[in-house]
Amino acid sequence: MARMQPITETDFRRYSPLHRPSWRWDWAVELACRDFLPRRIDPLVHDAARFLRRYPTDDDVPRRLCEHRSNVLAARQIHIAGGAVRDEIEARLLTGQPNDVIAARLGVSAGIVTTYGALFFDVAESLAATDWTTYSAIGLGRIRPAAVSEGDIWRFTAFFGGEHPLDLIIADHRGRTEPAVADRHLLAEQGRWVAREGFWVAATWRVDRVHLDEGRRLFAGVVKRDPMLATQVGFLRRVVCAPQRDQSLTATKAAHSKSKGSRAKPRRPSAPSETAAKPPARSEPHDQTDALKPREVGPIEGPAYGKADPEECRPAA
Repeated sequence: MARMQPITETDFRRYSPLHRPSWRWDWAVELACRDFLPRRIDPLVHDAARFLRRYPTDDDVPRRLCEHRSNVLAARQIHIAGGAVRDEIEARLLTGQPNDVIAARLGVSAGIVTTYGALFFDVAESLAATDWTTYSAIGLGRIRPAAVSEGDIWRFTAFFGGEHPLDLIIADHRGRTEPAVADRHLLAEQGRWVAREGFWVAATWRVDRVHLDEGRRLFAGVVKRDPMLATQVGFLRRVVCAPQRDQSLTATKAAHSKSKGSRAKPRRPSAPSETAAKPPARSEPHDQTDALKPREVGPIEGPAYGKADPEECRPAA
């Protein structure tokens, strides 16, 4: 029987359900502050910690670096700068595209995309873990619906929609010529609305009225062509918006009754009526000695032999 390999700290940090996509870089930042580096750790974490020790800021980096350290430097600059480049790399990593294809789309080297994915957005082996991906990598249930950014929409679309809807939304935002489809801006706005709806439902299980009105405006042509979809939209409007309206009316009535009750005179307590229910009478205590008295036993009758003789039923002396 083969021996089980011991669980290392790398395995614990990598496969923990609470780890972040940037777990390697976070660990490297912790190790860079220590006096020594442990030996049995992830090689990428070890190299990143040594890089942070030697070049804590971009001003300390020399002009010439080896390819590996130049990729680490470029990945760190993309991560700190943020913006459309960082959001597009993370979104395309969520689609499962190869790194060389992503690099060709963005005009960077494949090594930079590989290093960025390993250090700052490690999701390549966790795409099947949908709960972790939607919460930690995309932010469903963690990001407030009012604070959803364009990058959040791209990550949502990449994971739930795939490569082609992501290309359409990114091309509409960044002004690219491809893909050239009819009504591209309208389709992109519809995709953004669907993504924002996902964040709304994950955060509050209720859609805002303004958001729902925007959806009716964007999908007006589709609703007119599809009567069933129009019925569903009307049902959602009644179900989703009615609780908000009822809640506001209830709060208004409660505030009105509270202000009215503060001005009313206190009521005088009423006298107890004569026909009030009387408490039940207490029963007399049961005499437990009756259970200890011997009982007289009559003659025993058998099913087939008639009456039994009392003399025969007595126990032998």
